Amino acid sequence: MRWLLCGLTIALASCADHPSEGWSTGEAWPENVRTVAVPAVGNTSYYREIGPELTRAVIEAVERRTPFKVTDELHADSILTIDIKKVKLNTISQSSLTGLAQEVIVQLTIDWRWEDLDDNRLLAGSKAFSGTGLFVPTQPSHEPIEVGQRQVVNRLAADLVDRMHAAW
Repeated sequence: MRWLLCGLTIALASCADHPSEGWSTGEAWPENVRTVAVPAVGNTSYYREIGPELTRAVIEAVERRTPFKVTDELHADSILTIDIKKVKLNTISQSSLTGLAQEVIVQLTIDWRWEDLDDNRLLAGSKAFSGTGLFVPTQPSHEPIEVGQRQVVNRLAADLVDRMHAAW
């Protein structure tokens, strides 16, 4: 029992106050950032509806998975800008009878930047950040492309928040 107590005391004494200083039980997010502005996602692709859907998914992921509140640019500590660079459909399998696509992957590629608005310092970001979603357009499912788009934007939003967190 004494050894367990001694070990616990040493372990707690060796923890840092902040994760940037070593092992810590504290939160690994920037201390000076409390709010994030998420403007509408830029989109130059032919898939117009995917931009607003990605904006919504990112806002929900930031508010659900981070300590930050999403607000407008005038009141925000930081800004998260996202630009859709490419939306691509890749056929995985085709019907041997009709030649039609049975399974299709929607691949979405974005560039994103998370910046501190006080000093314009880059907090995190990535170019050619990509995610995928699957839909089945043929019998018996008859899924519309929106099923794959919804999957990819939700997955990409979650991955983006993970990358924001990994930067700290």
